[in-house]
Amino acid sequence: MRLALVQMRSGEEIFQNLEKTLQAVERAEQENCDLVCFPENIFYRGPRSAMPLEVQLEFDSGGHLKGSSEFSKKLQAAAAKWKVSVSLGSVPERRGPNSAKIYNTHAVFLKDRNKRGQAALYRKIHLFGFRSGDSDLVYNEGSTVERGLSPVAVQVKDFLIGLSICFDLRFPELYRHLTLNLGTTAQLVPSAFTRETGEAHWHALLKARAIENLSYVAAVAQWGEHRAESGKSAYCYGHSLCFSPWGELIYEAPAEGDSFGVIEWDFTEVQRRRSQLSALDSRVFECVPPKASL
Repeated sequence: MRLALVQMRSGEEIFQNLEKTLQAVERAEQENCDLVCFPENIFYRGPRSAMPLEVQLEFDSGGHLKGSSEFSKKLQAAAAKWKVSVSLGSVPERRGPNSAKIYNTHAVFLKDRNKRGQAALYRKIHLFGFRSGDSDLVYNEGSTVERGLSPVAVQVKDFLIGLSICFDLRFPELYRHLTLNLGTTAQLVPSAFTRETGEAHWHALLKARAIENLSYVAAVAQWGEHRAESGKSAYCYGHSLCFSPWGELIYEAPAEGDSFGVIEWDFTEVQRRRSQLSALDSRVFECVPPKASL
């Protein structure tokens, strides 16, 4: 399977972010990709208090994109024409007119559903909390985002792919559940990792998730400066990565700069490694599915 990994620095101008996204999808189509992947917060990166209401997308119970704003209409029209499956990384999803919180949602428009404007939706379960030691920045995603409850996987060609977002990466039980209970053979981790935590943990965590589950792991990241809720400058780590089921580094983007990388996933490599090493079959402790009352 052929994937495009699109590292970006999204800003506060939502239509600029959308235009960059649509151009990258078009390029992925031209390069005969099966799936194009974007980072977390693809359409808006900035203070939640300044987020335009129209960038908060609405989906019905079947995953159909709805809404009458200019932004929604432009995205709907584009998605209906896509000839490739598209992981939008994560988008802000409106929970309802009376809700103070949103979902941080990994939306995947699958090629066979695009004409209906229908997406598979994973709502981020683990919400980021961190106090930076370098600049006194405090991150509290749960103050504005409602956690999701359900793990989600999508089928793209031969691969059943587990969906996750950024901070989820620190919770191996999620990927164990996706692998053992849902049967995934690859994982997507769109991210906006901070530079501070990325320098310490990014490569190690992603490599570990690949090795533990004998799965491909692809993580497309935001890079560079953005404005935090406090008005201070915050920085994302970049370094979009992909690891093989054996923990081999297949692809790495630079720390800074937009990038467009094309990689290949080979399903027989997953089969070969899982038949070679009995790690998944030799476990002693069961993987317990997450509770709905997280």
